[in-house]
Amino acid sequence: MTQTQARQLTRAEAIAERDALTVVTGSLRGDGSPVYGVRSRTDGHYYLLTVEGGRIHCQCAASQHGHICAHAAAVRAHIKLERQELAARDFDPAWVIEPDRTAEKAQRAELDRLAAHALSVDEGYSEWAAWLETRGY
Repeated sequence: MTQTQARQLTRAEAIAERDALTVVTGSLRGDGSPVYGVRSRTDGHYYLLTVEGGRIHCQCAASQHGHICAHAAAVRAHIKLERQELAARDFDPAWVIEPDRTAEKAQRAELDRLAAHALSVDEGYSEWAAWLETRGY
């Protein structure tokens, strides 16, 4: 990472923390890789972010101009936290009995459907954002 990138990341992390950017996780891709949603700080719609080859890709203007954006910093922090939580567990996940998550799976499927639609027609994700707002995200 260059010094410029390090400065951009530090600034983006500070903005993400200051504005309490929330990350919503869904799965969309055929390879099972997650798609993340982060609400815009200015107009309230959601940006979809993906991770490919260890790089986080955002669709916001800052990211499109080669900068590290607050949305990507929020997803990076979210991923790091998930990894820390997994590493901190001192039990064998194979022995854990999972609760019935039928309703959550249905909501995630609906989220995935809306995200796929938004990506395919590039409508600014308004339908997806509206669905998220009805669920309290």
